[in-house]
Amino acid sequence: MVTDTNANGNDTEPRAPAEKRGGETESTIGELHGLMANITVALVVAHIFGVAVASLVHKENLVLAMITGRKRRAHD
Repeated sequence: MVTDTNANGNDTEPRAPAEKRGGETESTIGELHGLMANITVALVVAHIFGVAVASLVHKENLVLAMITGRKRRAHD
């Protein structure tokens, strides 16, 4: 078993070998990466849905406006 030592050279609590800790850290980072990817996909889908709803409510093609940079003038 491997132990940490403090500045005085005294052993502190035992710790797991580096290989085991590395695997746990890798697994945790992998899970976090997957979670963040799923959140990103959900946000993209929500954004696309919001653009579609706004296009229907305002009766204008917002996708075309985003591409060209031009929108219809607002009716006064």
